[in-house]
Amino acid sequence: MGKAKAEILGRLERQTEGTVELPTLTGDWIQYADPVAQFRDTAIKVSAQVYFAEGRAACTQLVKQLDCMKTAEEVCCCVTEVEVGSLVLSSVTDPHELDSLDVFIAEGTIGVAENGAIWVDDENISQRVALFLTQHLVLVIESGKILNNLAEAYSAGIMDFSRFGCWISGPSKTADIEQSLVIGAHGARTLDIIVIHEKQKVK
Repeated sequence: MGKAKAEILGRLERQTEGTVELPTLTGDWIQYADPVAQFRDTAIKVSAQVYFAEGRAACTQLVKQLDCMKTAEEVCCCVTEVEVGSLVLSSVTDPHELDSLDVFIAEGTIGVAENGAIWVDDENISQRVALFLTQHLVLVIESGKILNNLAEAYSAGIMDFSRFGCWISGPSKTADIEQSLVIGAHGARTLDIIVIHEKQKVK
């Protein structure tokens, strides 16, 4: 480290006023009569497609019928009991090998009704960049893991992960100063969400 940089960092460190306690998560946060239905509606508003499957066997069949699968050549799935795709992610040692990945299927830990977001960590994803290099992303979430709001999600301990986690809400979206919206420039072009749930229970 250069002398000038060390001096600057030293001055910054001396200005530190100590630790600050995190805010409490208790509050009058938004609640929904049907969090699963609200999650569906919110996710659709941010350009995701939402489907419902009655169990993991049905989830496998549903994945095979998605539009993104019709022309896909390279498919990778990291979801337990969902058997599609031929690429085994744990066999990939160089992330650059995923530059031709068409569809990546992963499972979310928590879903949030208020913003349609899904928390995904790397517990079962050996190459986390697959979430962003794939042309099309499919996320699976159990209906019982869909909560009302972010405060509930953080209270559920989603930060208790080993290395990596992120919120994903809709496909990649980028807008410039002229308000021209581009989908898929910095990530997946489409996001399909499959909620493992009895469909008739969603109003």
